[in-house]
Amino acid sequence: MGHEAMLDEDGATSRFQVSPASLNVTTGSEQVGCIQQTRGGALRWYARCCDTPLGLSLWQMSMPFIALDTARIEVPGDEDAVAQLLGPLRARVNTTLRGPAARARKADLRSLLGMLVHFLPIFVRWWWRRDQWRSPFVDPHTFQPKVEVERSGQ
Repeated sequence: MGHEAMLDEDGATSRFQVSPASLNVTTGSEQVGCIQQTRGGALRWYARCCDTPLGLSLWQMSMPFIALDTARIEVPGDEDAVAQLLGPLRARVNTTLRGPAARARKADLRSLLGMLVHFLPIFVRWWWRRDQWRSPFVDPHTFQPKVEVERSGQ
């Protein structure tokens, strides 16, 4: 799937947050790469062999979540199957939408706050269980990425 296929009509990529402890790399772990495009920016995990994006995590390895692209999920059934599986879109961030268009597309402050209220208890539960250290991308002994982080544009 090309990178363009991941973008919606607004040029955005839909992501959902999961506990890193819920992920497994069953084959090809030697192909996992990581890039950080700006100092302090997100870590972008990808498959080096085909440049396929895998997910995003914060640069602080102590944060227990990873954002996965919904475009990578295949669910048999109707075209709403992914939305039914993941639940409703709660907020859009980092967007240029403004005014009524922003409210209609859940790209406003109210939607962001609603998403944070929903996500915060989940995030705390993952942190309490120490899920951040059970990530397939983090070395459990050093608490650092298992692969060298490429840094571009810094």
